[in-house]
Amino acid sequence: MVLSLVSSLALSNAAADAPRRLLDVPLVARTDKVERKAPAGPADEARKLVADLRYEEAVVEYQRWLADPDQPVKDRATVLFELGFLHTLLGDAVTGRQRALEALELLPELEVPAGAPQKQVDFLAATKALVAQRVRLDVLPRGDKDAPSLVRVALADPGKRTHRVVLRHALSASGPYFESPMTCQGGSCAGVVPAPKGADSFNAWYYVESLDASGNTLSRAATPLSPLQVTVVGLNPWYANPWVWGGAGAALVAAAAVFFVVSAQ
Repeated sequence: MVLSLVSSLALSNAAADAPRRLLDVPLVARTDKVERKAPAGPADEARKLVADLRYEEAVVEYQRWLADPDQPVKDRATVLFELGFLHTLLGDAVTGRQRALEALELLPELEVPAGAPQKQVDFLAATKALVAQRVRLDVLPRGDKDAPSLVRVALADPGKRTHRVVLRHALSASGPYFESPMTCQGGSCAGVVPAPKGADSFNAWYYVESLDASGNTLSRAATPLSPLQVTVVGLNPWYANPWVWGGAGAALVAAAAVFFVVSAQ
């Protein structure tokens, strides 16, 4: 269940400025104190901390839960969105937006529950609007007739903010990375990983960036920390190699000599 704010609480004048509770949970009467119960679901401990207004501790507990890579995708997306919403309520809008974007990357159809407060509905709507306007780069599969060093990407840019697309490549996964321009037509861009001088075969690592007019990165396909790899073998055909031509010429001359000797007998 995605976090929802309490629509109204009977607060005293002294507590009028206290932080609003995130979870819409029932009050349960007890003899010694009033206890708030968080709904069951993923990251229960984090939700209990939120219900007790222990927001900073809840952030740590959410992160601990998310550190488990085996959590189901739907639950992970839900918890990421809850964490993002919590960050915004704590005043960290940048991190909150990033977590919410990560949630929608995992689960684009993510929705808040019916009856959720307007602030949460607006937060989800604003995040989805950002996703719709984001520049996206996706590396396309290499075609049967494509050169081994050719890289093709699909570019989606609803806001038309991309000024140029570049291919960054290196001969080592750790760099340094060099830049080569890519040619774009419509929503498709292509570029070539250049071969080292004189090399017939080589390995290269690369990623692709979309840049705005000021050179700011709008989107990436892969990253310098997690690049893609291409292996090129036999870049120069045998008939373009002068050593092969020299050897072939010598063989032809020898064959002709043999033929001449045999024919003359």
